[in-house]
Amino acid sequence: MPGRTADNVYAVGALVERADAVALIIDADRARADGAEAAALAASVVDRARPDSIAFAFATAREQARRARGMLGADVREALDATRARMPRKVVPEKLHEFLTWTRERAALVTGIVEASAARDDTYHLFTLGRASTRALVTVRTLAERAPTAVEPGDAAALLRACGALEIFRARSAAEPTLADVEVLLLTDPGVPHGLPYALAAIDRAVAALGGAVDRADTARAGADFGAPPLRSATDALDPAPRIPPPMTLDALPAIRDAVAARVDAAAAMVGAGGRVVASRR
Repeated sequence: MPGRTADNVYAVGALVERADAVALIIDADRARADGAEAAALAASVVDRARPDSIAFAFATAREQARRARGMLGADVREALDATRARMPRKVVPEKLHEFLTWTRERAALVTGIVEASAARDDTYHLFTLGRASTRALVTVRTLAERAPTAVEPGDAAALLRACGALEIFRARSAAEPTLADVEVLLLTDPGVPHGLPYALAAIDRAVAALGGAVDRADTARAGADFGAPPLRSATDALDPAPRIPPPMTLDALPAIRDAVAARVDAAAAMVGAGGRVVASRR
């Protein structure tokens, strides 16, 4: 697959996952925001000039899908076209939760189309690599930024909500979650889709499936259209697949965050895809 096309496919997966991740984080913040904060959150998600907004993520995913030369199929492009066409210019705070629910449904639609209908070929694995890389980065950054200050009642539940794991916890326990539960669900349990072990395993599977399938002869401007610092080249990665150092605990989050970033960089460099990693830093 040409390198530019690989970048486009990777970017669609990353951007769709970012839209879902931003929706989760904003919904967790919305539940605890006052009037002014809620209004600011509502304005931020549809600001097309903000690279960290939901509107920007979907609009850019649509453009990247268009540039992927048909690799993702007409259904994916139509779903992204419809999402962009229906994206509101303004969201009032009272309708913010409804909008965030709609965002997650649209992201799930695109992902579901790929999962249900795409052949398990390079396109599928690049899309999956973009999603898993973004999910790993968002989860570890959210934990690293919020866990140290999660000391008030309800903070652990808000953290699980922001990382997409609260419903799994509720299905398992009627108790109020603690930071120990956050640690288990998001750092050690391999069966939680938004958890770090699940995302890292998905990255490894995608890299193993892709191998050297991407031609990087045309990557001088790879990924420039959705902006971020360039990843290292494959020759810069001394360890082609950096491992995440134990222990996987909240106390070790700074080291885990750095190791995850290195793992994502190395994965993209190894397969030659995703010249930029697109992940929310909210």
